Amino acid sequence: MKKENEFNTLIYVELPNLVNRIMKNFCMEDIKTNELIANEIKKVVNAEIESAITTFKKLCS
Repeated sequence: MKKENEFNTLIYVELPNLVNRIMKNFCMEDIKTNELIANEIKKVVNAEIESAITTFKKLCS
């Protein structure tokens, strides 16, 4: 049951939050160049990926 809850959290909470944050970066008017957008996406992904990997490892153990 705990693994199922962690999986649901990953799929229905963490993943949509990550996608939402990336999409918000594309909608920011202050960012005008592809390089800045790419850097912002990297920051978001790097901040979220560690949590996602930890959750995934827990699901697989």
